[in-house]
Amino acid sequence: MKMLDLFSGIGGFHLGLEQAGFEFNWVGFSEIDKYAIKQYKRRFPDAEELGDIKSIRPERLPDIDLVTFGFPCQDLSIAGKRGGLQANRSSLFFEAMRIIGAKKPKYFIFENVKGLFSSNEGQDFDLILRTIADFGYDGGWQLLNTRWFLPQNRERVYFVGHIRGEPRPEVFPIGEGNKQTDELQGQFTNTLKARYEAIGDGSYIIEGEQYAQEGLKQIGTIGEDSEATRVYDTSGCSRTIKNGGGMGAKTGLYQVGELKVIAKKRTYDTPPEINEYLKKYKKGTIKQIAEQLELPKTQVEHFFRSDTSRAIPSPEIWLQLKEMLGFDDTYDKQVTDIYEKEVEFESSRRVYSAEGDSPTLDTSKKGGLIQVLEQSKIRRLTPTECERLQGFPDGWTEGQSDTQRYKQLGNAVSVPVVKAIGERLNQYL
Repeated sequence: MKMLDLFSGIGGFHLGLEQAGFEFNWVGFSEIDKYAIKQYKRRFPDAEELGDIKSIRPERLPDIDLVTFGFPCQDLSIAGKRGGLQANRSSLFFEAMRIIGAKKPKYFIFENVKGLFSSNEGQDFDLILRTIADFGYDGGWQLLNTRWFLPQNRERVYFVGHIRGEPRPEVFPIGEGNKQTDELQGQFTNTLKARYEAIGDGSYIIEGEQYAQEGLKQIGTIGEDSEATRVYDTSGCSRTIKNGGGMGAKTGLYQVGELKVIAKKRTYDTPPEINEYLKKYKKGTIKQIAEQLELPKTQVEHFFRSDTSRAIPSPEIWLQLKEMLGFDDTYDKQVTDIYEKEVEFESSRRVYSAEGDSPTLDTSKKGGLIQVLEQSKIRRLTPTECERLQGFPDGWTEGQSDTQRYKQLGNAVSVPVVKAIGERLNQYL
């Protein structure tokens, strides 16, 4: 069969449908992110790259049996500005329907955030349904959660459309149902199919394999509560993997062992040498210092901040700085003395990055400062762990920066969810 994969990302729809038994003799894909395109071509070398969806001319495409797409959701997400379906990015839904209307595939599948149901007080979803109907299609949909298959809490709307007049494929409901979800969807009842067997402890057996279904277990925060600072216990499922943000915004932060943070309390003033240095040199020099010390630039910047949040250079780093910048010995004893005073903080109060010495942290209104010495046991998920939580094979996104890997996996569809839909749909093809 022939498939058109729009907003294709790293190929989650393609992989999931292949795992469901689909065999393709032609696949065309459309994507604008150059890094995602590279990964897609690497994993599916026979697929034809079609470029930006806006430039696709349907008359140049072969007859198509199936179209898949997960149109951009930033304008629909509850976490976003919610510009709605008419906002620039989410209006790409109509580009997908333009091609579907011209090629008349037997089926199409799309995925989006659950904010699609409530965007513009439900008017956007109503517009989607009317648009689909105007193009001669009927369909069904369900709010599915990746945690029914893998330990990631990721709720997404999946819609399967079919040409009006053809027998309706009985794809939904899939997996777990509940009263809140049923009311939100306004369609499905709490029904479990035979191969989704509840075993009474919050877990499910799916095709013979047991998956933990415990929810998120938040155990604390780093500073003020936000999506980037929440810390979770690994005995629960993971937070939704997202495509960007600092600290824990991409994957969440997780405690992976007993947390015991050893710190040093700062009780001295910044040495005058550093203030003099700041008057003479531009910040660009800090990058050069970081490179010579083999430290992150942001960490070195903290040593030269002119406000009260300066960090304490460790004795070893101070010796290197002193030699590099020509400072005298007046600061040596202060550094040595302060590193002999240890203060222990409870895990419920402070959690820090495991990547080297942490930035300085303010622990009182008077500006008392601490510097972490021991690595904590809180970390975000690795790209490989995110691949597993999205159902991709290990290394699917390797060969590029972690930043790109996180972005691509945060934007991807969950492969096991697509596989479950594909298995239901495959019997009608």
